[in-house]
Amino acid sequence: MSPAQAETSAPAETAARSALVSVTPNAAGIRVCVPAGCGVGYADFYPDGDRMTVCDVYANDLGVRVSVWNQTKDPDVHEYYLSDGNGSGNSCNSKDASDGQPWNMAEKHCFSLGVYQTLDGSQIGPRTVVQVRNYNVDGPVDCSGVD
Repeated sequence: MSPAQAETSAPAETAARSALVSVTPNAAGIRVCVPAGCGVGYADFYPDGDRMTVCDVYANDLGVRVSVWNQTKDPDVHEYYLSDGNGSGNSCNSKDASDGQPWNMAEKHCFSLGVYQTLDGSQIGPRTVVQVRNYNVDGPVDCSGVD
């Protein structure tokens, strides 16, 4: 899967429909936008430090959440959710490895990141799902062959 474009799909915890979307690499990390676009909300993942930031950038009473699954483990293991749920369009929420578990993600493992909007804590609409490998700056990010 190319870092410039990734296929979205409905992960195990939901049957929501998805579409083909663009994913934007940014300064050694990756930005994954909600299906409505980055102007509504997104999650940024930086492998160096396992930093995840989720942002709600559109004031519409909806929040934004990222769901993180470790796909290297068999079966896949849900690691965590991170939300910016105030719907005000002016904030972000961040966690990283220094916050301990579950934020300290396994090195060299492949993770799926599902980004979507929420209303009162529940998913509404589709989600954007991409795979990333948790390499810092010393290895490939491709997760080909990992289901």
